[in-house]
Parts: sequence; structure tokens; C-alpha cells
Amino acid sequence: MNTLAEKVEKLLINNDCVVVPAFGGFIKNKKSAAIVGQKIVPPQVEVSFNSMLCHDDGLLCSLIARENNISYRAAMVLLSKYTESLRNRLLQESRVDFGNIGSLSYRDGTATFRPKPAYYLPENFGLRELEADTIRHNTQRIGKSIEVAEDTITINISDIRRKVVKYAALVAMIILISIFVPDTSTDKQYAGFVVDNRTQPSSDRFEASDKALAAFAKVVAHTATDLLQDIDDACEEPHYIDVNEGSRGSYHIVVASFGRYDQAEDFCHTHRRQWENISILQSTGKPAKYRCVAGSYDSLPIAIKKSKLVGSAKSWVLFQKR
Repeated sequence: MNTLAEKVEKLLINNDCVVVPAFGGFIKNKKSAAIVGQKIVPPQVEVSFNSMLCHDDGLLCSLIARENNISYRAAMVLLSKYTESLRNRLLQESRVDFGNIGSLSYRDGTATFRPKPAYYLPENFGLRELEADTIRHNTQRIGKSIEVAEDTITINISDIRRKVVKYAALVAMIILISIFVPDTSTDKQYAGFVVDNRTQPSSDRFEASDKALAAFAKVVAHTATDLLQDIDDACEEPHYIDVNEGSRGSYHIVVASFGRYDQAEDFCHTHRRQWENISILQSTGKPAKYRCVAGSYDSLPIAIKKSKLVGSAKSWVLFQKR
């Protein structure tokens, strides 16, 4: 019987199925990896038994004939003896060990097979069960709060929180000290409105600063009022102003604008009769713009008044120094 088990084991190395005629077939099946309790079982090939496979595939007879140097017919007779011996032992002992392949038991007229780990198969070489408590992770610690594993990073938030609170309290203490500690420096800095006279008492300096600020506010208010008044005057309809009157100032009345100089030149030539002093003013930015100017003046109010008399609804005032 052990001779038969050895031959079946030898044939399973290179074949997916080996049939013992009139008894059953041994089949290789792939089994996926699994976790069983505290063990990790790798993917393996397992041998199962099917008693319905009784047709002779010729593998066992050919092996017996080749190893014993006998004919195929003689090998069939020898194989029948092996099979009959195995069947008789099952009837007598109810359980028979079938080499490294597994064990066979016979109960209620049915043969049952329990496989052993098939380490003899090439597909299972080097694949053994692994105890879970033997697994060691390659971890690295960064300081006392951070632990880096192969695919995870563990951060101890409580340690970091304590450090943040400690440093925040230290910064707050420094700020409070800097606020409440009196300034013992003898050198003072004041705004440009106050004359830096170190011989004056502090109250006189504050008074001088207030006066300077009030004077500055008065000048700003007066200037803004004058400017608004000039603009209001410019918005009135004057009938006595000559368009061509004025100087070459920084406020220009633009009647047209072009991206090319030749276009601006053609426009000025065409409208020379309408605006006698029309000229071309190039912008300072890039890309350059070539603007046709009907007149240039020194002040904004005069330029606004003149722009209403140029006879073009699209005219506007540009500030640009020549």
C-alpha cells in the first residue's frame, strides 16, 4: 500500500490528477491564502480525493511497468493487487495512512480522504504557515512622539499638544512682559510733523504734535475744497474759451488713440483743419499707444473746459508729462 502511495505522490508532482483504477482519483487544487486563528496560511496546492474517478488514465500502469521493467499488462495486474490490498485494509482498520498524501477512512460504504500539507509538491516549496506573533514590523521612531512603520505613521498627539501649550505659554509671557515693562530709553521718536526738541517736556511735545496735525488737516481740507470748486467751475458751459489757447502742459485733450504711429499720423493730417494744434503723444507704457492730442494745458480745470469745445464726444483728458 505504501508502494502505491509513493507512486501516486511521484505522479502528482508533474500531473494535476492521478487515478487509481476501480478506487478513485487524487486531484490537485489551488487554495488561497488565509488567516486561521493566530496563523497565516500562504497560498498552496492541496490534494483532494474523488471516488467517482475510476477510469484508468494509464499513468500508474505506465510508471509501474517502467520502474519494474515489465509489460503494461503485467503492470495492470500488479496495480490491481495494490488496489485490492488497500481496499481490504480500509474494511479492516477503517482508517489507513496513505503516505505523505493523506489518510483514507471508510464509513457507511463511503471512502473519506483527509489531506496532509503537500510540501512535496513544487508549487508549495518554501511556503509554510506563519505564526502571527512572530511577525515583526520594521518601525522607526522620530523623537518621542512619531513612529514610522512601513505603511503607517503614528503620532502621539498628547505629547505634541503639551509641547505646543508650553511654548505658547512662554511666548504669551514674553509679550506681557514687553507690554508692561516701562520704557526707560531717553531717546524718543516722533512723526515728521513734530520738531524733535529733546529739551521740551513730554506734555509740550504732545501739544506740538496736536497743533501740527491740526494744521495739516486744515491744509488738506482747504486744498480739497479748492479742487472741488475748480472742478465745479469746469463743468459749467463756457463760451469764451479758445481751444487753441494755452501752453504745452501735462493735461492733454485726447481725441483719438491708435496702436501704430502711421495711423495716428493719418488721423492728424485729416483733422488738421478742425484742430490746428493737433499733435501725436506717445504713451510711456508697453505696448506703446499713439494718441492724437488737440491741446495740452498746465491745469486740470482748464483742460476740462477746453475738452468741451473740441467738438468730439469721445475726447477725454490725459495726464502725462512730456
